[in-house]
Amino acid sequence: MDLDLSDDQKTIKEVFSGFFAKEAPPTVARAAEQLGFDRELWGRLLETGAPGMGAPEQHGGGGASLGDLVVVAEELGRAIAPVPLLE
Repeated sequence: MDLDLSDDQKTIKEVFSGFFAKEAPPTVARAAEQLGFDRELWGRLLETGAPGMGAPEQHGGGGASLGDLVVVAEELGRAIAPVPLLE
């Protein structure tokens, strides 16, 4: 069983690692501590399409695999980004 990331997943990791590094530094998490949510960051994350990427394409989603979603969730967790991606 090959558990390495696919080329697509490596690209997803790179894109979201950069996104969260730029848009969700520790200061964003600290500022959102009271509410646990940052509305501006959520808006920027929506623009990436990440919240809907796991929905089927026929329903307007990206049709991403569970593995693809795990890559995004891992990067979100690494950044401690205060957004509800997988609620």
